[in-house]
Formats: sequence, structure tokens, C-alpha cells
Amino acid sequence: RLHLAFGDEAPSNRIVYNWFAEFQSGRTFLCDDFREGRPSTSVVATNVDSVREMIERDRHMTYFLSSKNVELMTHCPYSPDLSSNDFFLFPNIKKKMRGKRFESPEAAVDISYADF
Repeated sequence: RLHLAFGDEAPSNRIVYNWFAEFQSGRTFLCDDFREGRPSTSVVATNVDSVREMIERDRHMTYFLSSKNVELMTHCPYSPDLSSNDFFLFPNIKKKMRGKRFESPEAAVDISYADF
């Protein structure tokens, strides 16, 4: 009946069954419940300020970034029209670690951080 009434925009049978079960169990609101976990965005003013403060405190990071010609961005790094600036980092780490076996994950991390 829903398909006749709403056409292609009708919810699937599975969704209708899920909502029916929710209301049978006592749910009274259509809004989503609060969920724990990461917030919807990690780019908030406090995070941006703390990163800028960290860069101001630790000049080694600033020198490292400027030696690799990486600029500090004033916009969100996860914009779909912008590419990441760390494209040079991971291929070099992978090249250095290729073909080696490590006794533990910590040993692999130590080797990967050796040049930093």
C-alpha cells in the first residue's frame, strides 16, 4: 500500500518492520536518540586554537612543516575539493620498512619514527 501511495519514495518493507518494532517496544518519538561517540565534526574552534597553540609552542614542528613546503591551512583539511598535504610522508615510510620483519608493533613504530 505504501508503494501505491508514495511510489519510489516509499520506505522498504524492512524499514517499516524496524519502525513497527520500535513503536511496539514503547518508543514515542521520531527523533534520533542521543548516541555516544565522536562528534559529527572534529574541526571546532577549541581544536583549531589548541593546534595553533601547539605549533607556536613547538617550533620544531613549524620548521619541519616549512622544510616540506607545507602551509598551515585556515580552512578545514577535509574539504572535498582540497587534497591532503601529507602525501609525501607515507610512501617514504613504506619504502623504508619494505621487506623487513619486526618483533613487535612497537619496533615497527620505532623504526618509522626514527627520521623524525
